[in-house]
Amino acid sequence: MMATRPDVTALRETFTPDRIAGLVDDFYGRVRDDAELGPIFGAHIEAWGPHLERMTTFWGSIMRAEAGYRPGPKGTPQQIHAGLEEIRLHHFDRWLTLFDTTARDHLPAWAAEDMLRRARRMAVTLSSHLAAPNLD
Repeated sequence: MMATRPDVTALRETFTPDRIAGLVDDFYGRVRDDAELGPIFGAHIEAWGPHLERMTTFWGSIMRAEAGYRPGPKGTPQQIHAGLEEIRLHHFDRWLTLFDTTARDHLPAWAAEDMLRRARRMAVTLSSHLAAPNLD
């Protein structure tokens, strides 16, 4: 049975800007330290401060149902990820593993599950250019 999603008020009380910023900072710290993901992110992110701010705004807009995030000069997240030649499907699995651990460290169980559900959908979207072609 699927759990009901909390209303916007509950989301905003749980996903405070400070909590989201802490989660984003911790997550990307883990990404930078990761043997698989660290080199990829390090090769493409020139300035971590602005990236962390952008990701905090991104997750805030998703989890708090607020406007705020706008794609940057390099395009949408999907366009950016499609342009990364070295990225493979297993990198998205690793990203989700780190995200899962980080979300569970920072959030109540129901909130971590809600955020992870969205992260999984995001991983599918961002990796869609890597899907095997249909040869039928």
